[in-house]
Amino acid sequence: LEIRGAGNILGREQHGHMMKVGYDMYARLLKESVAELKGEKTKTRIVTDISIDIEAYAPDGYIPTQAERMTFYQQLASCKSVEEMSTVNEQLVDVYGVAPRQVDNLFTVARLKLLANNAGIARVTIKTGKGELTFATRDDMMNKKVFDALSDFGDRATAASDSYGVQFVSRDFIQKERLISAIEDFLLKIQP
Repeated sequence: LEIRGAGNILGREQHGHMMKVGYDMYARLLKESVAELKGEKTKTRIVTDISIDIEAYAPDGYIPTQAERMTFYQQLASCKSVEEMSTVNEQLVDVYGVAPRQVDNLFTVARLKLLANNAGIARVTIKTGKGELTFATRDDMMNKKVFDALSDFGDRATAASDSYGVQFVSRDFIQKERLISAIEDFLLKIQP
């Protein structure tokens, strides 16, 4: 399938659908549909919503053409591990030189999204002095790793009383960079 293409697997008209959503997404959707038809249980995929007020993009002056920027964004979005993101970052620096702050921020947001997705977190909100992780389900939050991480963080992170979430509020977090770093550390501790 990867070499030949997906054009006629399910009929000629399917090729247009694959072109619209991209090969990787099409292959994943096809795999999930086949598993569903076989009666296999599939895990609901969470798409984490990230809300952080920082500049996170690849500037025109760093990656000069739109096609190169799109390729970079696709590579970053397809990363399935923090290690893969590090490799993409190294390749970017090899080709274009030291990355500006906006690109570093983009990698930070991508790491947070990946780690949050893996941990079953539906939403990450970071504002000056305050952050919140909202889990998709009660089961995602109610596990030993989350409670151990809460214990490690002491009064800097607490379970939210009104949702399946964790709130980060501390004088330590007045600087947004420190808050982002603390949330990333928390997410690393709760990885499955």
